[in-house]
Amino acid sequence: MMKSINSRVVLNQSAINKITKAAATALEMTGDYVLGEIIEKQVVPFGDSFEHGGKTHQGGTLQESGYVNKKQASQGKVSINFNTSYARRLYFHPEYNFRKVDNPNAKGKWLEDWSEKGKYAKEVKTAYEYFLKKIGGF
Repeated sequence: MMKSINSRVVLNQSAINKITKAAATALEMTGDYVLGEIIEKQVVPFGDSFEHGGKTHQGGTLQESGYVNKKQASQGKVSINFNTSYARRLYFHPEYNFRKVDNPNAKGKWLEDWSEKGKYAKEVKTAYEYFLKKIGGF
């Protein structure tokens, strides 16, 4: 003989909204943290000049153009951008001989160390967890 069980689920929308908002804020804070780490680790070419093909090319200040785009944080996405006309070219050409006077660790693909499989991926996750607990009161 089979018995039936009835149940009722009531969602606490206020709590869900609080968690959702805390997650977005923690993500924004994590983006700021990662940008700070990138600058602190001195991996972004300043853009003052770099050598390629036997020529020295002049630029502006790439590192200072970095910012965190937080427009889609509520959808679970932030991005770190560098806003210069030459950022893409320098990023995707790690073979360039970057000047290391100002940033001794300057290199191309400077964001990869903080990506999902990068050497600082664990620190990014830990930072997000820390901010989420701090903001959400968990």
